[in-house]
Amino acid sequence: MTSLTAGSPSCNCKNPDTCIHAFTLKVKDRTFAYKQNGFIDSVDAIDEGGKGVPLSLTLTGKACVSHNPKCPQGEIYSIDQSKTLKTFNNGVTNYPARFDSSKVRFFDRYDSIDFLVDYVLAKDVKTVMPKTAYMLHVGQCKGEAFVQKPLTFADGVSQIINLAPSGTVWANINVYPDFKWETSVSIGVGQTVDEYSDRQLKQQQRAQNTSAGMPQRGHRGWTRRPRYGITSSLEIEGKLTAKMAGISQDYSGSLKKDFERKAQRISLINKSMQAIDTVTKALSTDDVGKIKVLTTEIIFPKLEIKGSGELKEDADTKTLYIERQGSIGLAPLVGMKITLDLLQAFAAWYRADVVLAAVREKLASGEQSYQEGGNAAFAGMKFELVAEGEVAFTLAFKSDAKNKWEWQKVDSAEAKLKLTIEANVRAGIRIYIANGALTVGGKAVAEGCLGLDNSIKDKLDLVFYHNGIVAKVYVNYTVGLASKSERVSQSQGLPGRNTSTGKSGKSDNIEKEWIIHDKLEKKDSTARFNLA
Repeated sequence: MTSLTAGSPSCNCKNPDTCIHAFTLKVKDRTFAYKQNGFIDSVDAIDEGGKGVPLSLTLTGKACVSHNPKCPQGEIYSIDQSKTLKTFNNGVTNYPARFDSSKVRFFDRYDSIDFLVDYVLAKDVKTVMPKTAYMLHVGQCKGEAFVQKPLTFADGVSQIINLAPSGTVWANINVYPDFKWETSVSIGVGQTVDEYSDRQLKQQQRAQNTSAGMPQRGHRGWTRRPRYGITSSLEIEGKLTAKMAGISQDYSGSLKKDFERKAQRISLINKSMQAIDTVTKALSTDDVGKIKVLTTEIIFPKLEIKGSGELKEDADTKTLYIERQGSIGLAPLVGMKITLDLLQAFAAWYRADVVLAAVREKLASGEQSYQEGGNAAFAGMKFELVAEGEVAFTLAFKSDAKNKWEWQKVDSAEAKLKLTIEANVRAGIRIYIANGALTVGGKAVAEGCLGLDNSIKDKLDLVFYHNGIVAKVYVNYTVGLASKSERVSQSQGLPGRNTSTGKSGKSDNIEKEWIIHDKLEKKDSTARFNLA
C-alpha cells in the first residue's frame, strides 16, 4: 500500500493511517512489521542467562495533522513493575524485556512430586511455566488531543501518562525464564520394620479377639504379640534437579517424604490397577453374566523415570517447547495373577443351573456330614480361568516443536499372559429326596497379549487381546434312589446323566467344546486404556 501525505483529501479504502507510516518490532532475530494493516497478538521468548530479551522498536510517523511532536507514540511495560514503563516516538528504541526472577518462588510452592508430575511427565509445560508479560501499545491522535490515563502496577505504583486517543497496535510479549531439569528416579516396593507401642499391641489384640467372637476378652493376650512387624510399601529414591532463571533446586532429598503424601498423583503407578481391571472385564462374558473375580495377586510395578528436558525456541516456527529425551521403565507394568470363577457362567451355558446352584448352596456343610447320612453337600470345587504373567515395558520418549510427545517402543512392545482353564468340580449332594454326584472336568490353555498401540498421534494405549479361549469340558452326573420314600430329583435333560437304583451310578464322560471367548484382534479390542 502506498502511503499518502498526512491530511490528504483522498478518502477511500486505501487511505492510510493519519499519523503512522510503519512500525516494526524485532525480538532477538525475529521481526514483526505493521504497515497500515494487521499485527501479531503475542510473541514468546526466553530470557537466556537472565540477560534480558533485546527488543528493537522502530516507529515511523508522518507530519501529524495536529502537528503534535509526540504523535505517533507507543508504550511498553510490564504490569508487575512501574520502572519498566517506557514511551517512544519516531525512530529506533532499544528495550530489554526481562523475566522477573522473583517469580521463581514457585520452587517453594512445588514439592518434588508436584514438580515430577507437572513438569517432567506433563505434555504441555508452557501453560504452567512462570512468565513476565509485557504490554505493547502504539497509537495516533488523528487530530484529537492526547488523553491522560492512570496505569496502576502490581508493585503499588500508579502513574498518569498521556496516551494517543486512537490505538493501532496492541500486543503481548511473554518472557519466559531459561529452564531445564534432570531426573533419575525409581519407584518400587520396599519393606520397613515397625516397632509397635503397647497401645498399638493392645488395639491389635482387641481386634483379633473381637473377630474371633470373644469381644469380652478385651485386649487380653496382648503381651504375647510380636513387638515388631514388617510392612511393605511403595518407596521412591533417586535424583531430581531443576534450574530456572539461574536458580537451582535439588529435590532429591525430599523425594521420599513428599512421596509418602502424594504417591497417588503419579498416575503411572495406578496404570497397573487399570491394566488388571481391563483384563478382568475383557475376560468376562456378556452372554452368561459377569464372571466373578475370586482372587487377584498383584506385583506392584517398579517405575523408573530417567531423562532431561529444556525449554527452547523452535528455529522454524519460533514457538516455545520443552525438548526432552528420556525413558520410562515399568518392570513389571503388570505383575498379576487373576483367578476368575467360571462356575456360574458354565452352569448357565451347560443348562445345569439347578444342580450347580444346589451344590454351591450346600458347600458350607462339608463332606463329613454327607458321609454320615446328613442332608449336606461336599465339594472339591475349582472351575477357574487363571490369567497370569508379567508385563514389562521400557518406553523412550522425546519431544520437539512439531511433535510434543513421541513414544518410541523399546524392546518388545508385546507381553504375553497365560490364560489357563483349571476345572475340577466334584460334589456329592443329598437334598431331601435325591442323592446325586456331579463331576465337572476340563482343560484349556490360551494366550493373551498386552500390547501398545500408538496409531493416534500423541496418544499411547495399552491394549488387551487374545487368540481365543476355548475349554474342553465334560459333566458326569449320577443319581440314585435314597430310600423307598424318596424319588429321583429333577435331572431330565442334563448331559451325562446316568440313573441307577443304587446309592450312586456311573456314566461315561460326555465332552463338549465351550467357546468362552472368540478370538479378540488387537485392532478390534475395546479392552484398552490410555497409558500416556
